[in-house]
Amino acid sequence: MAADASVPNNFTSGLPSVADDVDANFAAVVNWINTNAVHLDASKAFTSVPSGPATDPTSDNQLTRKAYVDSKATPTAWTGVTYVNSWVDHGAPNQGVQYRKIGDLVYMRGSAKNGTLNGQATTLPAGHRPPASVRFGQADSGIVSIDSAGVVSFFGPTNTIFSVDGVVFSVT
Repeated sequence: MAADASVPNNFTSGLPSVADDVDANFAAVVNWINTNAVHLDASKAFTSVPSGPATDPTSDNQLTRKAYVDSKATPTAWTGVTYVNSWVDHGAPNQGVQYRKIGDLVYMRGSAKNGTLNGQATTLPAGHRPPASVRFGQADSGIVSIDSAGVVSFFGPTNTIFSVDGVVFSVT
């Protein structure tokens, strides 16, 4: 609220106000509140629509466009992988291996079977790869390894089922 703001009035100091005097000033008071004050619901009355920059932010704490924020937070669709080395989807009732990205995190789900153990099962596309190798121990399967080239490998004692449920890693 502006400290030096004033609202014109026609009250006389020390004298009781009459209804006509209050009515004459009411519109000016309401206009001042709507123009200068933050409302109880935390909204602010603007005389124009504020606008941000036309470019993406280059550092922290910069005003940005909604489209930029949406592009960072909106999940990509779940996408099935392309298998190599005889790996296939495990089949019903299990989900096939899929991945998606939300922000800088890649999520994986599903299971595969029947491929060559201790080697490549699929490759994740650019933009969905960790900056360095990551490994995940799966209770019933073995180890899921993903390298910086996106190569996903399964290491374990059996190829009857390999799950990637719960695999999450950052691309940064």
